[in-house]
Amino acid sequence: MSASISEALQARDIAMRLVTDHANKQVPGWSAAAFDYLLRYSMEHATVNSEDLTDSAYDSGPPALRDVPVDARAWGPIFQRAARLKFIVRTDKTYHRRHGNGTLGLLWASRLYLPTPRVARQTEPARQLELC
Repeated sequence: MSASISEALQARDIAMRLVTDHANKQVPGWSAAAFDYLLRYSMEHATVNSEDLTDSAYDSGPPALRDVPVDARAWGPIFQRAARLKFIVRTDKTYHRRHGNGTLGLLWASRLYLPTPRVARQTEPARQLELC
């Protein structure tokens, strides 16, 4: 007997809630820190590769994300929340996953990306204004 789509979605939501609860028990406030990190990362990157983001969080994120390694699946609900709020959207662009035996993963496009303005090089010396 197969489960209906609504039963499958309900099971998914329960699993996502359990993994988030477990992460927050290991590190109080983990999900809030992870969501905040995803938003800040998305402001600096036009596309978001979930593995690059999580590796960055483990390497240089706030202590709540670095000190205790939480199961990487706990990031799933964080990405889903950001997608529901339209901060990130799925693209059709793929990448080879390092942590998934080279299987293809889909990139997220950031809707928060703020490109850093480039400073134009000055090609001629500045002119002094003469005051009358």
